[in-house]
Amino acid sequence: MFYFVGFMGTGKSTIASLLKERYGMIVYELDQLIVEHMNLSIPEIFNQFGEEIFRQAEYEMLIKKREQYSIISCGGGIVETKDCLEFLKDKYVIFIDTPFEIVYDRIYNDNNRPNAHNKSKNDLFQLHNKRYSLYNEIATNKIDGSLSIEEIVDNVYYYIKQSIRENK
Repeated sequence: MFYFVGFMGTGKSTIASLLKERYGMIVYELDQLIVEHMNLSIPEIFNQFGEEIFRQAEYEMLIKKREQYSIISCGGGIVETKDCLEFLKDKYVIFIDTPFEIVYDRIYNDNNRPNAHNKSKNDLFQLHNKRYSLYNEIATNKIDGSLSIEEIVDNVYYYIKQSIRENK
């Protein structure tokens, strides 16, 4: 099992989707699993129940999916929950490290991202910095998210294949 982490807008979902498309890898989008389970969009979950309930659902889905050699693309806030951090500490975690200026252009005022919508650039920068050290803390590998999507996918695929070989 491999886990993708990184700030919102780093490209985790795009990378996971391309790995699925090109190599037939099993991919789960953690946020999508939560949406399907709760039958509500992420903004609706935040509005009706609050971020705490969303984070609890995130942890429950995280521990529920444990298929060998699959990928779970985690939401950017996965590191906000102590239980999630503890769970991920001894797993294969790939940190997609994309510079803030790049992700800011992707997420600014995105209605589907409750923690980005209507937030100032400074607020998002502070959130990014708060989470950055936590991503580093749990990462077994860090991928430069400023590379082309092709280079990122190739680097991630190489790391996954290498990790599988080392553990056989």
